[in-house]
Amino acid sequence: MLAFHTFDVLSYACGIVRLPFVVFIVATVLGALPKVLAFTYAGATFAARPAWLDAVILVGTFGVLAIIIVAVLLRRFRTA
Repeated sequence: MLAFHTFDVLSYACGIVRLPFVVFIVATVLGALPKVLAFTYAGATFAARPAWLDAVILVGTFGVLAIIIVAVLLRRFRTA
């Protein structure tokens, strides 16, 4: 386990730009909740989890990441 993660960098950056504390907490909870729920469910059903659920978790995780990347790229190319 590393003592310093990229999440720490983001937290420090939010402090530097003076992001309101309530906004930071709400965004942190909303951002962490899907991962927490997915890992909790996956761990609780490790031995008895159906194969289709693995696909849903992977598509959900990487699908959201892909959508964010595409949205950022589209925004950059539209303004360029």
